Amino acid sequence: MLIYKISKILVPIDFSSLSDNALRHAEQLAHFTTSDIELLHILHPDEINNVWGCQNDKEDYLKFIIIETKVRLKQLASLLIHKRIRTFLNAKIGKTANCVVNAANESQSDLIVIGHNNKTNTGKLNSQVVNIIRNANCPVITIPPEAESNSLNKIIIPICDQPFILDKIKYALSFVKGNDSAIHLVIFYPNFDKSDKSKKISRLFEQALELLKSHRIKIFYTCIMGGNYVKDTLLVAKKQKANLIMILTHHTNFFQQFLRAADEDKFIQKSKIPLMLIPVDAKGLKLGQHQSNDMRNPKNLIAAIVAQN
Repeated sequence: MLIYKISKILVPIDFSSLSDNALRHAEQLAHFTTSDIELLHILHPDEINNVWGCQNDKEDYLKFIIIETKVRLKQLASLLIHKRIRTFLNAKIGKTANCVVNAANESQSDLIVIGHNNKTNTGKLNSQVVNIIRNANCPVITIPPEAESNSLNKIIIPICDQPFILDKIKYALSFVKGNDSAIHLVIFYPNFDKSDKSKKISRLFEQALELLKSHRIKIFYTCIMGGNYVKDTLLVAKKQKANLIMILTHHTNFFQQFLRAADEDKFIQKSKIPLMLIPVDAKGLKLGQHQSNDMRNPKNLIAAIVAQN
C-alpha cells in the first residue's frame, strides 16, 4: 500500500526561540522524508502603520525591514543548505494565520511545522496557532517549548471510533520507514465490550496492524477500556518517551468542529511533545514513494536559494 509523500515543509519564522526550535524539528523531519523546507516570515500591517512620519518614512521603513528579514532568513537557509536540505524563502505582510495558510497553499506544502507556547499570558491557547490548524489544508505539527529535537524513535497514534484512522498510519509511515523507528498504538474501547462501537474499533485496530506489518514497522500497543482520550494518550506518550503524537482534526463543517475541537485544544494545551494534527478533509494529498536523493545535489541546493533573491 502506498504512503503519503511529504515533499515540502513550511516553517513560519519570527526569529524567536520558539521558531528556532520548530526549525530544528523541521530539519530532522526533512532528513527523514527527503523534503524541501520553506522559511516564511510574516510582518504584521500594524508594525508598518504605527511608524511615525509621512508615507515615504513608512516605505523606507518597510524596505529596511524587508532587507533585514532577507539577510536573517538567508543565514538560516545557509545552515540548512550546508546540511543538504533544499531551502526556499518567503515573506508576507498580513495576519499571521491567513499568511501561513495562504503560503502553504501557494507553495503546495505538505506539512506545516510551527513553534508555540501552550498558553498565552491569559491562560488561553494561542489563537493564531489554533486558526492555522483549523484552516490549513495540510497537516500541522505544533512544537511546544519543552520539546527536544531528538531522533524520531516512537510515534503515538490513538485509535477510537473516528474515521480516517489509517490516514494517520500512512503519514506515520512517511516518517518511520527506513529509520528504525516504532509506532505505538493506543486503542480506546468503550466500557461495553460487546457493543457495535467496540467491534468497529477492533476492526480498525486489525487494519492498522495489518498495514504496519506489511511495511515491517516495529509495533507496540496499549489497550484502554473507557479511558480519557486526551489524558491517557498523553500519559502513554510520556511513559513511552514518544517523540510525536498524531491526531485528526475535524473542520469540514461547524458541527464536526464543535464536537472535536475540545479534544484538539486540550492536546495542544497539555502536550509537552510535538503534536501532528491531520485534517480529515486535507486536499491534494500526495501518494507515492519518497523522492530521489538526486535532489540533494549541492548545485540544486544553491540554485534554490539563489532563485529567491
